[in-house]
Amino acid sequence: MTIQLAADAAPPDERMGIGGNNPPLAETLADETAADRARMLELVAGANAAVIKSPADQARVTTLAGLIGTHYTEVEAKRVLRKAPFDEGAKAVQAAYKQAILDPLDAAKTRLRTLNDDYEREQERLRNAERRRLAEEEERQRREAEDAARKAAEAVAQGSSGLAAELAAIEARDRADAAARAREAVRAAPVRTDMGTASQTTVRTFVIDDLMKVWRYLNKSHKAALIEQLQPLVDRLGRAKITIPGVLVQESKSTRFGR
Repeated sequence: MTIQLAADAAPPDERMGIGGNNPPLAETLADETAADRARMLELVAGANAAVIKSPADQARVTTLAGLIGTHYTEVEAKRVLRKAPFDEGAKAVQAAYKQAILDPLDAAKTRLRTLNDDYEREQERLRNAERRRLAEEEERQRREAEDAARKAAEAVAQGSSGLAAELAAIEARDRADAAARAREAVRAAPVRTDMGTASQTTVRTFVIDDLMKVWRYLNKSHKAALIEQLQPLVDRLGRAKITIPGVLVQESKSTRFGR
């Protein structure tokens, strides 16, 4: 298979495209929003200076909140309208690059990873069988070495030469050590080519096997973190009017401004 790589090219000069003579977008937006920003500063200053000591003050604050709400709605509508072309452009870029090219490439690489994982699982099965065979051979040679050493000791005790048995014991130990080294050498080797490498890595997945044990441990040792993680779920179920044992419903009053 021949793979051709495109030559490196400099990124296109944005000034050469359509609208290249326009000022930077940040400057354009600053000019477009100048009046709205000035109005915002006026309203925020009024809100920061506001106090309520009488019903008249309260009415004035309510009016100010209404003005803020009106300005917010108007500016938000402008923002959505101004942003729409960029959203459409972003969708087009995603479709052209990610969905049309990158996603299929990811899927293809995932398939190759699955193929390699399946192959490596079978190879690991064979390697485990070879490790067991070498472990058995090592054990057999150890027993032979012990038996030869015992015979050498018995021969010396009887006044005979135990050299032959001693040599046999040493040779058996050497064979056992060789089997141990061979067993330790049985491992997966990374694949290396001009275009990349492939090697096995350990992926740890944590699966809850006993929910009550996990719950008791987290409730005892990591209660704050447990509550933090559970709170969004409790809020969602509560808004759905689902009663949860052990959950207290706390109510408080808060101002809601409206028109």
